[in-house]
Amino acid sequence: MVYNFIKKIGLTTSVLMFLIAIVILLVYLIKGFVESLIYWIDIIQTIYENVSLYIILLTIVILFTLGVILYIIGEISEFLFGRYSSILLEKPEFSFTEEDREKISVIIPAYNEEDTIKKAIESVKPFCKNVIVVNDGSKDKTGEIAKKNNAIVVEHKLNMGLGQSLKDGIRHALSINSEIIVNFDADLQYNAEDIPNLVYYVIHENYDLIMGSRFAGTIEKMSFFKKFGNRSYSRLLRYLTKVGISDGQTGFRAFTKDFAEKIRIRGDFTYTQEMILEATTKKAKIGEIPIFFAKREDGESRLMKNPFHFARSSSLFLIKVLIDLNPLKIFAILSSILIVIGFYFGGSEILDWLIAGNMENPFMIIVGIIIIMGGIIILSIALLVSALKMHFK
Repeated sequence: MVYNFIKKIGLTTSVLMFLIAIVILLVYLIKGFVESLIYWIDIIQTIYENVSLYIILLTIVILFTLGVILYIIGEISEFLFGRYSSILLEKPEFSFTEEDREKISVIIPAYNEEDTIKKAIESVKPFCKNVIVVNDGSKDKTGEIAKKNNAIVVEHKLNMGLGQSLKDGIRHALSINSEIIVNFDADLQYNAEDIPNLVYYVIHENYDLIMGSRFAGTIEKMSFFKKFGNRSYSRLLRYLTKVGISDGQTGFRAFTKDFAEKIRIRGDFTYTQEMILEATTKKAKIGEIPIFFAKREDGESRLMKNPFHFARSSSLFLIKVLIDLNPLKIFAILSSILIVIGFYFGGSEILDWLIAGNMENPFMIIVGIIIIMGGIIILSIALLVSALKMHFK
């Protein structure tokens, strides 16, 4: 792929120039404080007496900047145009047995869903041993109706969000020794008839996580903005995981007991993406099957008021997750950008000061050095965090 070639050139050039520039800068920044280095600095200046040290340093800065720019272009190109191996599976043709049913618990998070919770419970009952309804602080009769329909009800006194509801549902499913856990919605937009297709690959093909893909299946109704947001987040997940995920936000998924015990869910709206990131990080076997996605029967979602609400609620937390998963890459790019900005903010003044001792504009020198050192410190912290993560992995 062209973008991989561009990225490799950019990364190699920027890393090399970064290392050379840091060595030279550190030597000259401590020139007045470490007397023992003066001798070696004089030798370097003698060797290059016919070549302007200013030009050498300026060339290094330009090449480093070019390397950073090429690498960022490569990353953007991969994000926009990258192609990855599909994990989409065919819908299986098999008979769902009572033995299969006994292994399964279905979790249904619910908030003010009294109009649909009964239908949701009844729809999944033929395909599972236990129906676990997490009543997330509902102000209506959701919990009462769920109990009357023989569901296990986990009560939240206050509305704690979808992520916490799923965590508590998983915790209860594990406590009753569920071998397979299915996440299902209370709003009847997913079709319970697809549950056997999801769990087939978990039971018979040793998959850890199977997700229902709306975009590979049939969508009865979804607004343009929600489609755009879902597709954008799915593209971001493909870029981060290098896995051909078609629908990263689907809430309809089946997973094993072992997988449930390993994953961490920290966010509310981002639990769907977190589960995928956790799965790929832990080398879990994941797949997708096409599913049907229906129009919501009673209006708008209780969880997401609009795409902007979703973006505002999830973006900052997702950034935190990305930093946690790959701090070196994220902070290396950030530090490189800061170093480039620092050089171009006060580059000529800094080089004049380092080489000739001139300080015509001390403010620009100080600001440039602060920005550059900030970039170096960020990269140092990233290296430390990555080393600690590898050590305690």
